[in-house]
Amino acid sequence: MHNAIEKENQVLSVVNYAGKAIDHFYLNRNFLKLKYTNIQHRDTTYLIKCLVPSAPRDIKRFGKKVYLSFYNKIAIIDEKKQIKYIPFNAIVLSFIKDKDNHLWVGSYGNGLFEFDENDSLVNHYFENKTINNVYFDLQNSLWVSTEGFGIFLCKRLNEFHYTSGDFSEKPYTFIKQLGSKLLLANNASEIFIYENKRFTKISKDNVIVGEVLDINENRDYYYVSSRMNTVQISKVNYSNFEVSVLDNKKYSYRVKCFGNDTIIYLLRKDIIILAKNKILLQISSKYKLYDFELRNNHIVLATDDGIFEIVDNSIVRPNYLNASSKCIVTKIVKGKFGELWFCTKGSGIFKLDRKNVLKSYKVGNGLPSNFVNDISFNTNHSILLSTNQGLYISSKYKRWLELYSGQVKSAVESKNDIYFITNNGLILIKKSNQILASNFMSFNLESVNVNGKLTNDRQLTGLAHFQNNFEFNFDIISFSSGISDIVYQLKGPKSFISITKNQQIVFQNLTPGCYTLTAALAAGSVESQAIIIPFSITPAIWQTTWFLAICVFLLIGICAFFVWLSVNYYKKKENKKNEVSRLIAEYKLMAVKAQINPHFMSNCLTAIQNLILSGKVDEANRYLAKFSLLVRQILNFSSKSLVSVKEELEIIELNIELEQLRFESKFSFQIELHDSMDLNEISIPPLILQPVIENAIWHGLLPLKKLREGRLKIVVEKNDRALLLIIEDNGVGRNSNKINLSNSRDSKGIQLIIQRIESVNYLHNSSIGNLVFEDLYDADKNPSGLRVIITLPLLLKDLYDDKNNHY
Repeated sequence: MHNAIEKENQVLSVVNYAGKAIDHFYLNRNFLKLKYTNIQHRDTTYLIKCLVPSAPRDIKRFGKKVYLSFYNKIAIIDEKKQIKYIPFNAIVLSFIKDKDNHLWVGSYGNGLFEFDENDSLVNHYFENKTINNVYFDLQNSLWVSTEGFGIFLCKRLNEFHYTSGDFSEKPYTFIKQLGSKLLLANNASEIFIYENKRFTKISKDNVIVGEVLDINENRDYYYVSSRMNTVQISKVNYSNFEVSVLDNKKYSYRVKCFGNDTIIYLLRKDIIILAKNKILLQISSKYKLYDFELRNNHIVLATDDGIFEIVDNSIVRPNYLNASSKCIVTKIVKGKFGELWFCTKGSGIFKLDRKNVLKSYKVGNGLPSNFVNDISFNTNHSILLSTNQGLYISSKYKRWLELYSGQVKSAVESKNDIYFITNNGLILIKKSNQILASNFMSFNLESVNVNGKLTNDRQLTGLAHFQNNFEFNFDIISFSSGISDIVYQLKGPKSFISITKNQQIVFQNLTPGCYTLTAALAAGSVESQAIIIPFSITPAIWQTTWFLAICVFLLIGICAFFVWLSVNYYKKKENKKNEVSRLIAEYKLMAVKAQINPHFMSNCLTAIQNLILSGKVDEANRYLAKFSLLVRQILNFSSKSLVSVKEELEIIELNIELEQLRFESKFSFQIELHDSMDLNEISIPPLILQPVIENAIWHGLLPLKKLREGRLKIVVEKNDRALLLIIEDNGVGRNSNKINLSNSRDSKGIQLIIQRIESVNYLHNSSIGNLVFEDLYDADKNPSGLRVIITLPLLLKDLYDDKNNHY
């Protein structure tokens, strides 16, 4: 984009290419000061300070030189600030430079001028016409706009060079590359070799008859096939010619050399193999033959009925070649990886890979034409395609660029130059790598529609939540055949990658958030940079994160509240149930205790009665006194479900003393306590030892009579979890043969103890409590007593006084 603004004695000219640079200059007393500003870095460099005759109309920079246009002259300022003028006999309207550094100047009423790189006039076009503007596109095609005569286009200026008459007086009809050498033949059957930038004629006049069809070589000779004969030319002495043995029979269409002595000729319907100028094999075909190539020790044939192979001296078509049936295959080219390419008339191209897979390429899948005369693979990873419509080149992106329009027989690439044969002879295209680099597609964002309404692309941020339907329209200007697809990627709350064959990308019902749309041409051209479009949609209140967070927290709170209510309800219900169960168990415990008390008291009263009847009044009185004390203790226990170990031992001691009075101290007893035990702090059910002690005395010690002295021992121990109450006697035991005690030890009191232990376990959620009997024996295995172990959960008094006020 070039603009010039003039105000009084100040002129501003803006040169802007793809937003990369801006030039400013101003004139003060004919003194020019040029300023260059780099947009990206914002730094300014003053380049030029020099005198000029007047205010310039336009300014452009080409390389290190600055060009200024005045009324009737062009000023050129070099890096040394020296000025050179090019005068004109007309008003200068426009100027530009091409890729060859030629200057083109359009004038008013005097046409278009071309100057070379030394600023010397070389051509004058459109005389007596007004040239408003001159422009070169990216393929170096010249566009000229005139006043009253329209627009003129000269395609690829200075890139096509018609060589007819340059190296030969006759137009060229054949071209082939053998190694680094280029061989050409004209319509006079003259053969030239191009090597080291020189063309050398290697054929004699009137030796080769007819149009040259093929040229091949071995170490010593060039073999030339023409319409009328086949000739071999010595490489040592080009003047040494020999006519092939085929001359007297038939002429060949193709010739290939294998080693130094084996040559294969392809005739119209025959293929002949010669070794040392002797025919080894000749195979005839019913089809018209066009070309052949060696593959896996077999000869592959191109015919007017498709592709065949020679197997065991017979022409056959394997199943994997059936797709080529009824196709006119005219040429076979071996690719870089051993694959074979087949050019056809009307059927596009076939490719046969190493795995015997035959693939077809036609116009429908990207080929420019179905009539393909030749294909070649170049060193710069490009492909040349010669067709009936023109010459095409394809880069690694598989996009076809038209180089020439018209019939092209064959083309080769040599040192980045392209030589090809047309109906007009040989044409040369220089610097083919630059042509590939200029395979440019102009790719721009044309417009954006939001909810069907045209919107400025700078107004795509902060859109309302309902503005969520987008149409992005792109503008593609292609300098090659066809329009590229667009590959695009959307990043944001919704992200995906896709491709569109249209020039429009549509999104519907996008969720709010920040997005980035990146679009680029699928061809991957370097010049067509990706377009990045950021846009954002503001969410509604109910779509914001904080609103959703509040709703989530409220929902969680409500759910937690109902869960708390439910848990609290069931907890209260469970507590109530447990309380009822606890009360039931406690009442059972008290009921059991109530059963023990009368049982114990009945036994005591019976003992007092026996003493009175026996006339033992004093013993009866002592017994009665201790019994009254025992009754008072039992009355104190009547309202308690748990008592301290100390209280339990006190009442047990009274009970044992009463029993000693009854039986005149026929046994002794002792109580052993754990050293670190505090008897007041540990609780147990009251009178839980009484039935066991009573059984030990009555059923264990008294039956001893005079066998041995009876002993009764009570041991109290504890650990971290349990309290152990051990009652041990040295009585007759449970298994005595002399006295049957099978039922006496299974008294009702023992059953009551078991019930009380089960109730304690239940009340205190424990499984520790139990009752164990251990029979004792002497050295002769005779019964010598019984040990009873009562295990209870360790109940500390201070833990239960607060929970149960009746403990």
